[in-house]
Order: sequence, then C-alpha cells, then structure tokens
Amino acid sequence: MPPLRNVIPHMAISAAALYFWCCVSLISALGVVQEVLDCDRAAVSQKDVTGCFCIVAYNKNILTRFDTKAGRLTVESLTVKNEVDSLNKDPRALKIIQDGIQDSVNFLSLLLEAGADTLDREVSPSVTISFHDLEDFDHSSQLQCTVAGFYPSALNVTWLKNDGNIDEQVVQTQILPNSEKAFQTAAFTNIDPKTEDTYTCFVEHVTFPDGLRTNWGYQPRIPGLKALGHSCFPTVLFWKNQQQQKSNRSQASMHSNTSASSATSGDGLTKDTV
Repeated sequence: MPPLRNVIPHMAISAAALYFWCCVSLISALGVVQEVLDCDRAAVSQKDVTGCFCIVAYNKNILTRFDTKAGRLTVESLTVKNEVDSLNKDPRALKIIQDGIQDSVNFLSLLLEAGADTLDREVSPSVTISFHDLEDFDHSSQLQCTVAGFYPSALNVTWLKNDGNIDEQVVQTQILPNSEKAFQTAAFTNIDPKTEDTYTCFVEHVTFPDGLRTNWGYQPRIPGLKALGHSCFPTVLFWKNQQQQKSNRSQASMHSNTSASSATSGDGLTKDTV
C-alpha cells in the first residue's frame, strides 16, 4: 500500500477528473455537483472495490454511476450521455476512475483499522420507565421509556400492553449521540392509569439477542399527591420513614434528657454514679 501522504494527492487528482468530465455540459449553469462513494464494511476491510458503487449527481439528480464490477459508466441522465459514451471508449479514463476509487477504499481501510476498537465495541443500553401523570391537566397520562448509553446505534423500541402490540399511539424520538460517545432515545405512549394493565418497553439491540423487557404495572393514585413519575412513590415513603425515625429519635432524646435531669444536684451539676 502506498504511504498515506501519496494516497491523498492521488485521490484529489482523481476526484478533480471526475468533476471535470461530469460538468462539461453544465458549464453555463450554476449548481451543486455531488460525488458519493458507498461501500459496505466488508468491502473496505478487504479493499475490494466491487463492494462499492460511485455515483455523480447534479442538484440531487443522478447523472451517472460507475459500475465497479464492469469497470464502466452508466447513463442515468441524457444530459451527459455524449460525455459518458466518450469516456466509456477511453480505457485510460476508465482506469483513472477505477484507480481513484481503489485509492479511496484503501484510505477508508486505514481509517477503519484505526477506529476498529470504537466501531467494534458493543455496549448494552440502560432502560428506565417514567410515568407522567397529566390527569390534572386534562390530558392522557404517559409512559416514557428512556433507552440510553447503547452502542452501536441500531436499536428498536416497542411498547407492549399486556404482552400484546399496543393500540395507543407511540412516539419515538430520534436516536441521538450523547456525551459518552454512545446513543440514546426515548419512546412515549398514552395510557389510562386507572386500568390494571401491564405495559412493557421492549428493546431490541445487538447486545440483547432475545430482546430486553422492562415492565410497568398498575399503581393506584394517592389522593392529594401529584406524582410526576412512578419512581417518586418510594421516595415519598422513604422521606416519611425518615421523618418518623427522626421523631422517634427526638422523643428518645427527650426521655434521656429527663433521666439526666433527675440525676443532677440542686446546683445543676451531674452526680457521679458509683
């Protein structure tokens, strides 16, 4: 393989050649010329150009494709038919295009090798369900399934109701990168919290061949408590328990102080017990 510093200039020359011949008939017009090289990962790993295809477009309209297996250009627009036919009769021009694609694949192979540790990693997602009580606002209550910290990005989220496909409308956010170099998404569904149904957030990811199920069951509404999520109920109870323990400790402290007072002399000094 030629050194990287020699590959990049060759790629630039080949790309310039492609732009030149595809713009011959469009020289009087203003627009955007696009060149796309698409390869699957196996082709890049093996540096096999036959697993790639290259297209040239003008203002999003495809002009021609280069068939890497046949080593020829195809006519996708009559605008450049004469130029494409002429290039297909020129073996030297076809070789320049083929070599340019090969150099690009070689360069992508270097990038793929350098980033293999990141590209090949598999990180399982964390799944949490939140309940949004919107009854007081005259809206349907919602369940939110948050899926975060997964890699790679290919992932599917489905809401199930009593282990069956859900009938209510499901909204899912886009799969977005996060600050941990992983991905995250969320799926929402409307529910009736008064019915004793079980909802399941079903996540499909490469790290879970059989899928991951996270259930949310019916939880009765506590009068006077406007809960933002089902997770707040244990928090509230824990806070009440803390208050109870604090109250108990205060009472115990008061009893202790009373006993201590009975063991003091009239001048307020504590008597030593032998």
